[in-house]
Amino acid sequence: MTPKHNITSESALDLITKGNPLVDFYISGKLDLGLNKNYVEGLVVKNCIIENLLYPTIEYKGHVKLLHSQFLKSEFVFSYFTEGLQIENCVFDSYLDFQCGGHNKNNTVISITNSTFKRFVNFFDC
Repeated sequence: MTPKHNITSESALDLITKGNPLVDFYISGKLDLGLNKNYVEGLVVKNCIIENLLYPTIEYKGHVKLLHSQFLKSEFVFSYFTEGLQIENCVFDSYLDFQCGGHNKNNTVISITNSTFKRFVNFFDC
């Protein structure tokens, strides 16, 4: 992954709120998706490096795709991926918390493939 553009977490949140995918970005700062509770649709992150991604206490009503990206720090505690979650070819550098979430509906797929977790991943009650 070699992002082509540097943007702040505020700019990334603005793109997400408008329904745009995050592609080819190095995103600095804390990208806290819990700050915008109106955003519950799907999300695509592709070929990005994100310094700090927070997904706390959100129910996504669209498919979430994290593809070919690196997350220096991230947290998904109490996040519900009701329409599926795809993590493919990603690297997670720090402790990762998925606990009390990850629930899907109607047999939608939650898939984690070809990804590297450098620290403990907590899947308690998922």
